[in-house]
Amino acid sequence: MTTSKTEKTAETVKTAAKPAEKSRLVYMGPSIAKIHARARLIYVGELPDAIKATIEEHPYFGNLFVTPAESMDALNSLRTGTGAVAEAYRKAVKELM
Repeated sequence: MTTSKTEKTAETVKTAAKPAEKSRLVYMGPSIAKIHARARLIYVGELPDAIKATIEEHPYFGNLFVTPAESMDALNSLRTGTGAVAEAYRKAVKELM
């Protein structure tokens, strides 16, 4: 038994209709008013254009955005002053504030 083209198309539509889960990132850096970055703010979906531009200009700044699952490790990095998040935080304070 063969399936018709319309049946295959209906199956494709059913599987494609599932909504994509939006990504969530927690900003672990200092609050920086000029780019609208607030400490510990959770961004859902795409990052704002000002933040994207800052990451392009200062690639280390991207290290300050972590997933919620990574946020406790990032917080520990800030508390101990070691690791990529702590280093990015210090650079952000020095260069962007």
